[in-house]
Amino acid sequence: LTGGSVAVTGAVYDYATAGLTSKVLAFGPIHVGAAAVTDTIAVANTLTAPAAGFQDNLSASATAVAGVSATSVSELAAGSSANLTFTADTSVARSLAGTVTLGLTSTNTVSGLDTRTLTTTATFGTTGAVYDYAKPTYDATTLAFGNLRTGATVAAQGITVNNLVVTDAAYQESLAVAATSANGKLSLAGLAGLEAGVTAGTVSVEAVTTTGGSLAGNVSLGFTSLAKANTGLTDTALTAGSVAVTGAVYDYATAGVTSQTLAFGNV
Repeated sequence: LTGGSVAVTGAVYDYATAGLTSKVLAFGPIHVGAAAVTDTIAVANTLTAPAAGFQDNLSASATAVAGVSATSVSELAAGSSANLTFTADTSVARSLAGTVTLGLTSTNTVSGLDTRTLTTTATFGTTGAVYDYAKPTYDATTLAFGNLRTGATVAAQGITVNNLVVTDAAYQESLAVAATSANGKLSLAGLAGLEAGVTAGTVSVEAVTTTGGSLAGNVSLGFTSLAKANTGLTDTALTAGSVAVTGAVYDYATAGVTSQTLAFGNV
C-alpha cells in the first residue's frame, strides 16, 4: 500500500558540564599600596553532547575571601572556556588566606528548559597577605645638655620612638632606627627592631665630655621598615627624622708659665 510518514519534533539537551583545574590562588605577600595582584581560575563548559547546539551554557561566580574581589562568567557556550579573575586589595593590611567557592549554574538559554545548580566541587585555597610598613613617631623635643665642664659625668638623654599600629600589628613590619650626627661629641645608640604597638623604644644620646667643644647640632634618625621573615619582601627606607641638641663642654683655664729669672740688676 501507499506508505505514509509522521513528523517528529523535539531534542534532548545536556546540562552544562563544568571543567575546572585544581589550583591555589597566590597573592603575595605584598606591601600596602603595591600594584594590584591578580590570579585566575580557568572555567570550561566541557562539551558532552554530540553537538554544541544541544548543551546548555554555563555561568560561574565566586564567593571570594575578604580582601579579594572576583569577576564572573556568564553564558559560557559548550566547548569554550574563560577565566575568572581574582584581584587582591592592597589598600589595607590583612591576611588574604582562605577558601574561594565557585557557584556553577547550567542556564536554559540554549534549551529553554530548566536551569540547574551544578554540584561539581569547586573550592580553591588562597594564600598571601598585605603588610603595613612600620609607622615611626618620635619625640622631637630639643635635647639640652647645658654648659658642662670637661670630665663631667652627665646622664644620657633619650629620644622616644614608637612604631604606631596602622591597621593590625600582626600584619605590620617592625622598625629599625639608626642615629647619626655630624657632631663627634655626641655618642649615639639606635634601635635594632621595634615591633608595632609594643612599648616605645629609646634612642640614647650621650655627651662626650673628655674635651671641650660645642654639643650643638642635630641627631638624624634613619627609619627602616624591616620586612617580616619568610615573606620575601625587602626592607624599606622611610622618611627620616631629626632632633636638635644644644649645650657645650668647657675646659678649665690652663696656666702656661715659662721658667725664667727676673734680673733687676744692682740698683
